[in-house]
Amino acid sequence: MRTLNDTLISSTQTISATTYNSEPINVGHMMYFAIQLVYSGAAADVYLQASCDEGIVNSLDPSQTSITNWSTLSDTTMTISGSGSGIFDMTSSGYNWVRVVINGTATVTSLRINGKGV
Repeated sequence: MRTLNDTLISSTQTISATTYNSEPINVGHMMYFAIQLVYSGAAADVYLQASCDEGIVNSLDPSQTSITNWSTLSDTTMTISGSGSGIFDMTSSGYNWVRVVINGTATVTSLRINGKGV
């Protein structure tokens, strides 16, 4: 069984751009995965986008994975206001890539993904 446990943001990072997109995360072999976000302050919407593009899986530069087609996953919007945490628990993923999108201003203290697959 394959496992995935990656840190996307490891130290406090203030997201102040209108839209922040995480690096693409390859979930092509993951049956299940969860993304946890720990945050404080401000107001923002967070959601997941997925892509079935082939991409370049082992690219040394994640921004150069050649993924151009992203679709927002339904029922994955989380509204940030104040301090707290949230988790996206994805129990079926037939796509190759996922990324986290943050619209608004937020202070993110941790963003991690954990997955299990074949």
